[in-house]
Amino acid sequence: MRRALLLVVLVACSKGENKSAPGSEPTPGSEPGAGGPGKAEKTVKGTLTFGGALTAEVSWKPDLALTCSCINDKDWAVDATMSDGKDTFVAVSVITMKGITVTSGKLPSPSPVLSEGRAGISGACKPDKRNTDGVISADLDAKLTGKDGEVTMKGHLDIVCREGL
Repeated sequence: MRRALLLVVLVACSKGENKSAPGSEPTPGSEPGAGGPGKAEKTVKGTLTFGGALTAEVSWKPDLALTCSCINDKDWAVDATMSDGKDTFVAVSVITMKGITVTSGKLPSPSPVLSEGRAGISGACKPDKRNTDGVISADLDAKLTGKDGEVTMKGHLDIVCREGL
């Protein structure tokens, strides 16, 4: 009798060990490489240093805004809010076919500073096979001018821009 009871307890315990929590089972096609929906991933690594009418060294944090797109190797766009981690926030828009636009509350006026066309933008974008977006590597070394003066901007950014379709 004791053996039968012990056997029942062992069988019951072994069945419970292999059970996953509800909802944690992978759905068919969601495994990596299965062609199913991709995971959304958006990050920016690197810093931008500003001088002139705006002095700061800023980087992107996960709680700040980021939109980006990778059309092809030479045609990409990034709009990111970046911060020095204290009280300086900078909105940076880089569109390879148009140029750079920067706004910040630390500028003398609310007017943006702009690059002269595409000057100061170099880099490339590698479109992702699963998503319309991909990986962007950007070197920015530009003079930006605006109503209240000139700002220099220099830095390198590595941007992962996957929507997770």
